[in-house]
Parts: sequence; structure tokens; C-alpha cells
Amino acid sequence: MPSLLNKIDIDLFNHTINETIEFRSGLNIISGANGTFKSTILDSIKIALDPSPHQHSNSSAVSGNAINVRGGTLTPYFNSSHDSIKVLLISPKRNSERRSYEQILESVRGGQAENAIRQIVERVAGNDSYVAYPSFSELFMMDFEKRRRMGGDQVEYMTESILKYNGIISRVFGEYEVSGEWDESSGVPRMNIKKYQVNLPIDGFSLGEKEVLALAAFVENSVPDYDLILIDEPEVHLHWHLENKMLDFLWDVAHVGETQIIAVTHSRAVFNEKYLPLTTFLKWSDGEVKADENPDEDIIGQLSGEAIEIIKMAGDFVKPTFFVEDNAHEQFVRAISRKMDIDISISKCGNSSNVKSIFRLSKEELWSNAYFVVDGDNQGNPYPGEDKFIHLNKYCIDNYLLNIGIAANISGKSESDVEEAMMESIKSKGHKLFGQKAAGLVFLLEDLDPQRLNEDFMDSVDASSYISEYINKLDLEYNLFVGKYIDEVFDGERQDELLPGEILQALAGSQAVAD
Repeated sequence: MPSLLNKIDIDLFNHTINETIEFRSGLNIISGANGTFKSTILDSIKIALDPSPHQHSNSSAVSGNAINVRGGTLTPYFNSSHDSIKVLLISPKRNSERRSYEQILESVRGGQAENAIRQIVERVAGNDSYVAYPSFSELFMMDFEKRRRMGGDQVEYMTESILKYNGIISRVFGEYEVSGEWDESSGVPRMNIKKYQVNLPIDGFSLGEKEVLALAAFVENSVPDYDLILIDEPEVHLHWHLENKMLDFLWDVAHVGETQIIAVTHSRAVFNEKYLPLTTFLKWSDGEVKADENPDEDIIGQLSGEAIEIIKMAGDFVKPTFFVEDNAHEQFVRAISRKMDIDISISKCGNSSNVKSIFRLSKEELWSNAYFVVDGDNQGNPYPGEDKFIHLNKYCIDNYLLNIGIAANISGKSESDVEEAMMESIKSKGHKLFGQKAAGLVFLLEDLDPQRLNEDFMDSVDASSYISEYINKLDLEYNLFVGKYIDEVFDGERQDELLPGEILQALAGSQAVAD
């Protein structure tokens, strides 16, 4: 059994916080407003369990023994009477600041400003409990170099590294992909990224994307070497609709790698039903900081207030507003609204959980011109009878883009060529087609032929997992394909047959309200 921190008694700053916080295997979350000592708790855990030579800590931690930390004491409890736990403490914000200052220092080296900048770098890195980690591209090259030192086919090693790092990217930015070519002249890979089907150089990542991917890659690479990983604000560089994906990533890494992770966060994603049971909330009460597993209205307001206020500002909707999951939803709904000549606003929420959360808020606020779209995912409608909540009848929005005749018309290929492209794409994705809950249905693909591409089968498999490959085989790009597909459907007056009736009705109804 791996080493496990079961709980801590934390007593800091003359009993300002004097609480017991319990932990479990896998992912644990500590949340609360600014100033509730969340980061201090992480720092105290690191000092107590894995002190560096520079820390004023006691000897190795013993279960049930209080240990001196900055500002007080921490008493750890392990899953055995005595454990040596290897602990990693990282902070994306500190790491980004340190890297920025180091770049400035490099540019002014030898000048009058060098000493001043160096002092800033040392101050940012002053708490050496936090580990600095490399950039995403540096981590990729380190992985490649490690493989290359074994000798053998370097191009094969490049491909293995690409597969590994695409596995990391896809769990945070689903539409991104790394590709590479072997540069014979330099003897190293030349890397590129694909964002929303657009090829860009590797530096095409934004600063925030680089930091998020560096964190994800470093955490995954660190799992074999540490029993406990402490992360201060993993969501700091993410837009709020991607915060769920970061927590999903950490949950997956912790459970697959059998590593305990404790993350401190301000993320609204903690209110997701998956993560709420994993979260300890900290709040001020009568001059003390208290820990509670159940968030009260004050905590909810402090953590989600900003997002709710932004949404409320748009709550007096002048034009129809659709809250959707992702880019695929946005392009699909916008293409239909364009053909119907209806001006709309679209807000991407990142996933179905966020759409549902905002829908529940809308009912409290009595929004009159807002609509909410989620994929079917082979699940029932959680809000039957709600005409503004659109739960698609098919697996996902891309399942409405699979008519063979329409695709043949817009690609200029024969229907048999389109069918072959679709079957090849479906077979190549295997277990991803049915979702996690129905992975055992992969055997249905063994004897797949055009006759089995019937409506029931096509509606129940996850088209988003293979549609990009399918469209590429038709020599088209996704964005262009969606627009042409919707145009062809409307030009042939087949929208009632091929498109989601609920979206058509919502758009028609919103136009009637506007008129």
C-alpha cells in the first residue's frame, strides 16, 4: 500500500486556525476565499513531512507527533505508525513569475540592473519548499533525450514522445495536438501544434497555455517519484470553463498513478458534484478560520460570485443567448442561426456540468431569452419538460453531421468513398466511440460494414472522437465542413429531418419574441 497522509491537526498563529483536516487517497481539494491560510497549510505540510536542510523543522515525521512549522505546529497522521513520505510542492503562479524574472535577468546580464533583478528572482524563489519546473517544450525534449540515450531509432523515440505528450494535452485542451518532423540537418525533432485544425509552430501556445501544459506534464512525470504532490492553485492560468478539465486531469493522474494529490484552489469547479465530496472549505468565523466539508452561502458567493456576476450582467438578454459546451456546439448553432438570419450570442461553458449549473442559476434569475445546450451522451435528460434546456437526442452535436449524401455533395466525392472514409475513421478510434460506460461495446466494430451504418448505431457512438479524421479524409477542414453541411441541409429544405428540432424551435421562438 502506498504511503498515505490520512489527516492533519493544524494550529497556526496563536490558534487563529486550529483545525483537523482529513484526506483520502487520490485527489483532495482545499478551497476558500483569499486569506484563509490555504497556501500556508500546503507549505506547512511540506515542511513537516519532507524538510529541506534550510527549513527549521524537526526530524522525520512520526504519525501523531506535533512538528514545528512556520507560525505554529502541524500533527500528521499516516496510514501506518511511521512513514517516510516523499513530498512535492509546486505553484504554477510562482513558477511563471520565476521564469519571467529569470528571462529578464538573462537579457540584462552584466548591466546595472542585474543585481536588482537577481534580488527579485531570489525573493520570488525565497521559499525553497516550492520546486521550479521546466516548460512544456523543455519537458518534451527531456523525455525525448532520455529515450534517445538508450540508442536505437531516434524517429521512433520522437513518435513515442509525441504520443505521450498528446495524451497529456488531450486531457486539458481536447482540440489541441502536437506533431513533429525529424530535422535531418540538426538531428532533433521539429515540433508543431494543431489548434482547432490550424497548424502552428510550437511557440503558438499562449503564455497561459504553456504554463498549464507545463504543470500537467510535470505532474504526470512526477507521479512515480512522489507519494504526495501538493499544488497551489493549479487553475491559475485557466479560463473558468477549463477549470473542470484541470481537476479531471489531476483526479485521473492521482488515481491511475496511486499518488495522493492535495490541491489548493479558488476554482468554481469544486461545486461540481464530482469534486464537492473531495473538498474541504475554509472560512473566517468569529476571528478564526474554520474548516468545513459543506460550503455555506458565504463561501459559495465568495468563490463563484465573480462568474455569477459576469453572467448576471448579460442576464437582461437583448438577443437570444445560447450557453453551449464547446467550440463544436458554437460552430453548429451559429451556422444554423446564420441560415435562419437570426442574430444570437453564444457563451462556451466548457462542459455539460457548467451548462447545467448556469441553467439552474437562470431559473433563479428568471432569464427569458437564454437557452442551454448539452450533448446526449447516451444519458437521459436531467430536466425533462424544460423547453430552454436542450438535451440532444444523439450522442453529441457532431452526430448531426453524418449524412452520407450531404457529405458527398459538399466534398465532391462519391457516396461509397464517403462511407469508406467514415468506416475507416470509426474503426481507428475503437474504445473511444462508446464512452467509458459502454467501452465493452467495442466488439460491435469487428464486422462493421456500410449496412451497419444505420441511424441507431450512428446516433449512439461518440462522433466527436472520429469526426476530425473523417473530415480530413474528405479533404476538408472542420470549420468549413460544418458551414457547408448546414448550408446544404437548408438549401435542400431538410433541416427538420437532419437537424435538432429543439435548436430550430428555440431559434424560431426567440425570433418571435424579438419581433
